[in-house]
Amino acid sequence: MGWLRASSIVSAATLASRLLGFLRDVLLAQSLGAGVAADALLVALKLPNLLRRLFAEGAFSAAFVPLFSQILTSDGRPRALAFAGRALTALGLVLTVATGLALLAMPLVILVLAPGFDPLDPRRDLAVELARRTFPFILFVSLAALLGGVLNVLGRFAAAAAAPVILNLVMIAVLLWYGGEPLALARVLALALPVAGALQLLLLWQACRSAGAPIRPRADLADPQLRPLARRILPGIASAGVYQVNVVVVTVMATALAPGAVSFLYFADRLAQLPLGLIGVAISTALLPIVARRMAEGRLEEARAVRDQAVEIALLLTLPAAAGLTALALPIVSILFGRGAFDAAATVATAAALQAFALGLPAAVLVRIMAATLFARGDLRTPLMGAIVALAVNLTVGLATLGSLGHLGLATAASLSSWANLAVLVRRIGRIEGRAFSRRTKLRALGGLVCAIVAASVAVQALREMQHLEPPMALGGAILVAGLAFLGMAAVARVVRPQELVALFRDRA
Repeated sequence: MGWLRASSIVSAATLASRLLGFLRDVLLAQSLGAGVAADALLVALKLPNLLRRLFAEGAFSAAFVPLFSQILTSDGRPRALAFAGRALTALGLVLTVATGLALLAMPLVILVLAPGFDPLDPRRDLAVELARRTFPFILFVSLAALLGGVLNVLGRFAAAAAAPVILNLVMIAVLLWYGGEPLALARVLALALPVAGALQLLLLWQACRSAGAPIRPRADLADPQLRPLARRILPGIASAGVYQVNVVVVTVMATALAPGAVSFLYFADRLAQLPLGLIGVAISTALLPIVARRMAEGRLEEARAVRDQAVEIALLLTLPAAAGLTALALPIVSILFGRGAFDAAATVATAAALQAFALGLPAAVLVRIMAATLFARGDLRTPLMGAIVALAVNLTVGLATLGSLGHLGLATAASLSSWANLAVLVRRIGRIEGRAFSRRTKLRALGGLVCAIVAASVAVQALREMQHLEPPMALGGAILVAGLAFLGMAAVARVVRPQELVALFRDRA
């Protein structure tokens, strides 16, 4: 399967998951409100979600996929599947022990996650109870991540991409059909998390069988490849952990500002994360197994060519998105959030933060792609160093501008940290390969940037011409006109050629 088609599958599944997640949050707010049950449940969901991001999403795949690809290429499918079975067993044993310890230590864990819940606060005991119900989710979703890695290497992306949708579907089903009072509903929702994780694992287990790659647990753990797998996982988790610390640090610094700063950054970041998930995460997820497979087969030039193509397509999508978010930030925020208690001042402040986040969007997307290339080479140290540099830049710039720019300084610091992270990765790849980007890729990126800036200007002018329409219709029309203008200019400037996209989609390039 072509990497562009694989990316499209992952992107579509990500979009479906985000939309269902929005519906889930609406139903959750409607059913639980903002009382004791809601507070306790949201705290209980923090830990499994954090561990899922640290471990299951990215860190394990980055370590497992290149090794599995290498064994598949050198030793054949039976040996590779045997390795996957042993890795599944080892991972299951480690996570079972970790889950048991976490369940015993949950009161202490909740004390760290929610220090504001004092011993007399009813939310504390309820949060401990709910967290014990939700925590086994990390066991199931981590095992599912291994099976998803196997499927991705074999070119079967659909099941692994669709699996996260199951969680939102299960929780939406509970919210729609369970009629209990808030405390009882919170307890059922907490149990829904591990149930959804088990369903994800079952789906991917069956998908592996259907793909002719059944993964069976193996009691014999004497596989020499398990040690390098363990050594690779730890830097991957640390890299993801630095990013999560980055997010927490921004929130902590924002609490030192006037009320509302945390909310401005949260809502702006939610909008900026949408293109990052649909473009950066989707392409990097599809790219990792394909590049790893080519490298394992010794096809290094092909692997580099695939990465160059991925960079070009990513920028073709990201540059107009970043320019559009910058130019249309105010009407976008106004239409989506500007109602009720979210007044005009909040709209302006959030739009300014969105513009600052948008400036770092191209770098954040490219970081995903360049890191996937390094992961495929077995280099997890450089992405970790990049994440550490990003954290240092974020802290330095954020603290330096906190007094003068407030929440806008924090958003700007986040964008600059993405560019610093990218610089570390590009420098390392340049040293390994002699260059990080081909001349064609650089020229197309420059052309795409010019087209995106012009298209953003077209969008602003089109919005002015459509002021007689309802705001959502005017915004949609302006985006459509600007999108067509960008595509036309990109085609004329040969930033992209339709026949190349068709060839990439069919994996003929």
